[in-house]
Parts: sequence; structure tokens; C-alpha cells
Amino acid sequence: MLADKKIMKHLLDKLFADKEREQVYPPYYLNQIYKMQRKFGSKFCDFDKRSNLAEYAHWCSEWGWCIFDELSEVLGWLPWKHWKDYSAYTPEKVEVQFELIDILHFAVSLNMTADVRPAHIMEYVEAKEDTLPAILVAIKGSFMLSTGIDLPIIKEEDRYFQTKMAIARINDEVAWLQDKESLLEKTDITSTSQIIKVEELRKKVAVRALEIFRQLVVLLLLWDMSAEDIWNYYAAKNKENHDRQKRGYAETNIVLGPE
Repeated sequence: MLADKKIMKHLLDKLFADKEREQVYPPYYLNQIYKMQRKFGSKFCDFDKRSNLAEYAHWCSEWGWCIFDELSEVLGWLPWKHWKDYSAYTPEKVEVQFELIDILHFAVSLNMTADVRPAHIMEYVEAKEDTLPAILVAIKGSFMLSTGIDLPIIKEEDRYFQTKMAIARINDEVAWLQDKESLLEKTDITSTSQIIKVEELRKKVAVRALEIFRQLVVLLLLWDMSAEDIWNYYAAKNKENHDRQKRGYAETNIVLGPE
């Protein structure tokens, strides 16, 4: 394990020890995550600003790079290197799940930037359900609005393979977002209105944001995360994010894993 790999399992213990923690029940998980992510993310980005094309493109690109970084961290927990002996290695499932929640943070920020709401996500996932990986065909796209959903039993090597494939699909969408200059060229250059240009770009970004979220749904299901798990992990990491900001993003020994 790399010396600077963050270990987050303890955050769940901290969350459940907090007697004042917020309890949220279906079907409000995703709505509440949106609300909390807006509160935190608004410290950096004005999600509602639509008057400056360059600034809008900047944040679309920024969320793409953030998701890209988190994808690499998920991959870092998987036995994917052909030159290494993984016979005695078992990925820390909780840590993979936390990395997926990190992707969720930035995917929601991208969605809010593109005006993609929870209802849009559920409609899109349900409409595309027939194209989900075969191991997930029995799962309803509305899983975030319910609890207690279990995946069919799958072999670990299948889980790793499908995880890598979902990562690759998200990365394809992210690549479209990352070059800010290219984003500026995807608008109607004949219009002089910044607002019109932003709206045109927003619609195109929304298509990418929806597909990113659909593949994130696949990853969450692959790693056995129920709606309640998603909420608890998000709430734990959201609290940690606020704490990290207060300490100037200086990491503590308990957050960083040992060498």
C-alpha cells in the first residue's frame, strides 16, 4: 500500500458514535446528498452562475478531473497489475466503497453544474437498464429510492473485471470534459450571448453527467452498497471533508494509512 493512501474505515465508527448525526430515510437519500453537496461545494463553485462561459467550462472541466483522480484511487485498491503476485491479496472492501463515495461527491457536483436532478438520474438509469452489465440485469434502476437490495452472488474476479470496465466507461465520458478549451469550442460560436452559449454547453454536459452517474450506479451495486450504505458513507465523508477544510487540508495520522 502506498504511504499516502488514505484509510477511511474509521470514519464510519465516528459517524455512528455521533449521537447528533442526521437520520435520513428513503426516498430522500439522494435529495439530501444533493443538498449537502451544494452546501459544501458552493464554497468553491457557484452552481447557478450561467453568465460566464469560460468560468462555466472551467468548473465542468474541474469536476471531470476530480472524478478522474478518484477513479485512479479505486483502481489502486484492485489487483490489476500484471507484474504483481496478488495470490494473498484481498482488497479492503470498505475502502473501495469509500472511494466510490468520493466519486459520488464530484459526480453530484457535476450534475448540479449541469442542472441534472435526482429525478433525471433515476429516469435515465431506468431507461438504460437493458444495457447494464449482465450481472445487474435483475436490479431495478430505482435502487437509491429503496433499501435492502442485494446483488446476485458473483465471483471476486468478475467483480474486479466489471469494476475496471465501469471505470473505463466513466473515463471515456470524463475525457470529454477535461479539456476546458475544447468545451468552449462545443458551443454555438455564432451567438454573442454568454447565457445562450452556456445553456448549449450545459445540455451537452448533462448527457455526459448522466452516463457517468449510471456507471457509478453499476459500481455501487457491484460493491454491495445499499441506499442506506450510500447515505452513511456519504454522511461520514461529508463530515470529514468539513473537518479537513477547517484544518487546512492537513492530514492526520488517523486518516493516512501506515507505510
